[in-house]
Amino acid sequence: GGGASGAAGGSFPPLPPGPCNSRSGFRPSGWSPSGPVEGFPPGAEVVLDAIQALPSYVANDPRGFLLRCAVPGPLVPGLMGRGGQAVGEIQAMTGTRVTIPGGGDEATRTMSIEGPLLCCCAAYLLMMRRYIEVEAEAASSHEGMGAGAGAAMGGMMGGMMGGSRSGMGGGMGGGMGG
Repeated sequence: GGGASGAAGGSFPPLPPGPCNSRSGFRPSGWSPSGPVEGFPPGAEVVLDAIQALPSYVANDPRGFLLRCAVPGPLVPGLMGRGGQAVGEIQAMTGTRVTIPGGGDEATRTMSIEGPLLCCCAAYLLMMRRYIEVEAEAASSHEGMGAGAGAAMGGMMGGMMGGSRSGMGGGMGGGMGG
């Protein structure tokens, strides 16, 4: 892997113009874009640049933060892992608390991640990786059920995901107390 050095000329194509693009002006004044980061997917430079631009008083804010997003209810058991093992590993790795309250019959549930700012962001990225993996496993297991069942599951997942925004609209609120 290339690391966070900002080496230009990675193997990924440049991002199209948009809010998460070095050409869009999403940089504090005086901040120079790092460009693609070798060994990382497109968009990683935005995350790394945002971290580098974060003043230490923000990154080390003692209050903690809360990040929430919607997840499809049927995928929650897979996200949590057997006996909560997957979430437990992410919590231990990041120093956060990850919860997905609610019952198994709910179409959509709210995942909450609480902890230090950068740790919440790391936990969110790790949970979204797990989400994509669990979703792919669920889709592949439904393919063997016949065209009707697979299409129904695909339609259900597409509806829950809310179109192009992928249903993962995160909201952040500062301050868990101090």
